[in-house]
Amino acid sequence: MAAMGFSWWIGLAIAPTLGAQLLSLSPAAAFLIAAVDATAAAASALALERRLPAASVLTPRPQGVSRPGPRAG
Repeated sequence: MAAMGFSWWIGLAIAPTLGAQLLSLSPAAAFLIAAVDATAAAASALALERRLPAASVLTPRPQGVSRPGPRAG
């Protein structure tokens, strides 16, 4: 568990340093790399969703609780 948390903090420590250096060299390249990273993350999330069991895809709701309807006003 600690190793997983540590891996997040390494990314949070290194990314601003590398991003600032890249931004000082070429602002266009920094934003292009960020766009490529975001596109890759979105594609991997969509690919992962297809592999999840159907029960895992939906957000669970408590039993016996109805959804609130429109308020009369």
